[in-house]
Amino acid sequence: MYGRGSNNSRYRPGSVRCAVRRAEADPPVDGERGLRPVLYFEVEPEALAARRYVIDYVYPEGPLDLAAAGVQVGDTLTSVAGLAVTSDTNIDSLLIGTIGERVRLSFAGPNGTVDANVKPISKGDHNTLRYEDWVAGRRRLVDSLSSGRLGYLHVRSMNQTSLDRFKRELADQTANYEGLVVDVRYNGGGWIAVHLLGMLERQPFVLRNFRGAETVSENKSRSFAVEKPMILLINHFSASNSEILAEGWRRLNLGRIVGYPTCASVIGTSAYRLIDGTVCRRPSWGAYTVDMENLEGNGRQPDILLFNSQNDWISGRDPQLAAAVEEILAELR
Repeated sequence: MYGRGSNNSRYRPGSVRCAVRRAEADPPVDGERGLRPVLYFEVEPEALAARRYVIDYVYPEGPLDLAAAGVQVGDTLTSVAGLAVTSDTNIDSLLIGTIGERVRLSFAGPNGTVDANVKPISKGDHNTLRYEDWVAGRRRLVDSLSSGRLGYLHVRSMNQTSLDRFKRELADQTANYEGLVVDVRYNGGGWIAVHLLGMLERQPFVLRNFRGAETVSENKSRSFAVEKPMILLINHFSASNSEILAEGWRRLNLGRIVGYPTCASVIGTSAYRLIDGTVCRRPSWGAYTVDMENLEGNGRQPDILLFNSQNDWISGRDPQLAAAVEEILAELR
């Protein structure tokens, strides 16, 4: 089982992974790295307060899921590598040096004791798997709320990896849908806004078809393009180049914007290494609207202002995404 709510991933600020609570404002950003082993399941916060490790959610494709040991949500972790887990146990310390190695975990539940041999993963791999689960949950939610009419694309970062992924997923999330939700929440920036906007702002100018095939626009026949109603999601963790995307989105009239003002950190910096080996960054590149408004210190504003609270995350809700779906469906009516 994978916790409560089939349409919502449990990846959220404030979630708990194997007894380590995430900070309230900890977003699904790119680049989280580390060598601390992670088991890739969450425990109930209420039980954790009493120093008990009760499974609240098992992430698909994570170590515990891959162990296929029959562990269920609600089971309690009782031992790690043969060592009993008590209220004084530091689980992280029991996992040091175990990345990629099998570790036996024991759980107590309604069906008695269940043992699972798992391979802990690194924090970086853990964050990527959690991110993928989060995106899958957003996509299921959009599909459910729109009755299958809308596609969904999240841009994790403004880098080459995200650009390549956007191109791969673009046709899949637009071909058989009436509209598209584009999400740059938790996107820390980079440099690909100009390329994304180049695909998103295209209008059909010539139609083509191969004999017996569907008629499509020249844009889609020759390149990447979206020629359907769209809506954009932003929040206060949308930074730098994702804020430039938001400004371009509005300037090019691509659709409405839903969420919370971006974080207003658009200045470009360059890195320098000093004689003593210290690395510092110096502000270099400015970014301005075509009316010469400085984007640094001036976050991009949504058309529909809505904040996702911590309680929304804990309850598995995403009001910003739900509002975006409602808004674009109204446009399609």
